[in-house]
Amino acid sequence: MFVLCISVALSQDWITEIGDPVELTQGGTWARAIPTEEGWKIGLGGGDYFRIASLTKVGNSLEDWILEEPVVITDRSDLLLTDHAIKKCPDGSFLHVASIRSPEQESPSAYTWHYDQGFEILSSGFVAKNSEIHQFNDPALLCSHLVQGVGSSIQGDAFGNHFFHLNESEIEEVVEIKQYPRLNGGGMITDVFKNRIYALGMDYNRPLQINVLDESLNFLRKHRVDLSEAGKRAYWPQGVIQIGAYFLVSYMVRDDDWLGGDQGDVRLAVFSSSWKLEKVYEITSFEESAAMRPWVARSGDQLLISFDAYTKHMLVEARLDLAAFGLERDVVDTGVRPQDWDFENQSPKESGRCQYTPNAQNTYSLIVFCLCLFGLRRTRSLS
Repeated sequence: MFVLCISVALSQDWITEIGDPVELTQGGTWARAIPTEEGWKIGLGGGDYFRIASLTKVGNSLEDWILEEPVVITDRSDLLLTDHAIKKCPDGSFLHVASIRSPEQESPSAYTWHYDQGFEILSSGFVAKNSEIHQFNDPALLCSHLVQGVGSSIQGDAFGNHFFHLNESEIEEVVEIKQYPRLNGGGMITDVFKNRIYALGMDYNRPLQINVLDESLNFLRKHRVDLSEAGKRAYWPQGVIQIGAYFLVSYMVRDDDWLGGDQGDVRLAVFSSSWKLEKVYEITSFEESAAMRPWVARSGDQLLISFDAYTKHMLVEARLDLAAFGLERDVVDTGVRPQDWDFENQSPKESGRCQYTPNAQNTYSLIVFCLCLFGLRRTRSLS
């Protein structure tokens, strides 16, 4: 009991195992691991379509994964889809956006789809068509109980961000999001405990910046965290998830030669709820720069980091110590389904089990309680 309590209170190793990269049997880019009620899926970009395939675990090893035959879920073969983002919404549906480059679309364009839980199309439409203002490469996407839509930066060297609010693929409103960094190449996430929205991004050789926004996307404050060591640069912080009172961010790192391109290695950072950097894990270590477009997703204590390397879809499985996050193994994923969470009591709805919410006061109280309990048991055994 004592060892268990101390491990919950003081554990600093959030990830217990990291597997080797698994090369999936399909080429392409924009590999996006997706947990569903039926098991793991993965979104696969490439060509004029976007596909979904089942991921099946066939053994006990972290590398024992096979990819089932992919199915095309987009319906616009007339559009050359390039960059993709897909997010699970609170009701279990999915929001997907793709940037477009084709002869018919001379200027930046973007198209969106809303899918049901089985990836059948509910609605679709243009976010923007031949825009002379916005660009949609590496789009930022958000689908939460507060906001649904697409983040975009303006074209050229000047700074500017806008968010396209969507309702069933229809644009409701376009609002300006002030403050650096550019949204393209970054990530967005809603903090379900604080009803805050975080916009993540970084420029060349700049620290990661996390902008804190309110429900109307007004800027409140910012956090800056340096993720790269000397001679390296960090970039592409698009994969971000919330686990209890922590955040995980997948990103890239490579040498700081900008002319070297965007290929590098994947890393994973653990942040506290106040965006204090807790730990960085090395996910890949290729002999030469290879990986691009990292992503991260969770189901229980299972973590999948997906990316592409050498134009192949790749996957790394890792195992989480959920106790270090203050969670039980089967606790509801609050980042995906906040309607299942009792925020007042800090526990899943219709659940009477104790949930540990990590904070300084709770940690201190837990340690004291466990020490007292251990001392009591020891006194009894010696008497």
